[in-house]
Amino acid sequence: CGHGQAALANWLLGHPDESEMHIHSAVELARNSDHKPSVAHALDYDVMLSYMMGDKDRTRRIATELYELSSEQKFPDYLDRARTFLGWCLVHEGEVSAGMKELESGLAAQRRVGTQEDFEVFGGMHAECLLQAGLVQEAAAEYQQALSQASEHSMFYWQGELSRRIGTLAHQQGDPDLSRSSLLQAISLNESQGANNLLVRALRDFIQLFPDEADACRKMLGDIYTENPRLFELPDFRDILSPAPTGTSGTDA
Repeated sequence: CGHGQAALANWLLGHPDESEMHIHSAVELARNSDHKPSVAHALDYDVMLSYMMGDKDRTRRIATELYELSSEQKFPDYLDRARTFLGWCLVHEGEVSAGMKELESGLAAQRRVGTQEDFEVFGGMHAECLLQAGLVQEAAAEYQQALSQASEHSMFYWQGELSRRIGTLAHQQGDPDLSRSSLLQAISLNESQGANNLLVRALRDFIQLFPDEADACRKMLGDIYTENPRLFELPDFRDILSPAPTGTSGTDA
């Protein structure tokens, strides 16, 4: 559990190598113990980390292993969580109907037993899938509901990520005021939490959507780059800065 939490925390802080070290230790320690509930617990951390990273292939692989283990060992809670992740994967693989059914069944099963764990994350995941299904208004409502839950449960770092997603969707829907305010809220929340990985996402989106207002964001990106260039080697961020890493005059990709 400690290694799993450290993996998530280090990823959010922008330390991918430390994150990988901790999640590898969590899974290996659990496997070596041959204690199946511990293995499921470690895989649950790994699949959440994979989703937050946006690594669909890794999410699919870990969620499948968690599903198979939970089916075999009759771990209903982990089984339902695995189904939720697998549904998200299916939607992004183009099997929208089957994926929505699997994801929503997993969420419904978790609600039936009264769990609230990670529903802020799962709500955002559901909203993503609703968008893939073309249900834009429903997705916007789901994002807002997830944001309210994150606020209620003081899940500040994911509040920032949900605000970012609300901002990008609002811009697509022709609401620049909501888009701007949501992205600025995302930047503020992520900066206050030191969640550099999510902060860079929010800065990137603001620069892309409001380039004429983004000088401060470019400077902030440059400062993050100076402190942590390793973060910008991740696939999501490799092309985010201009060749001049100070970000004071360039634009991202």
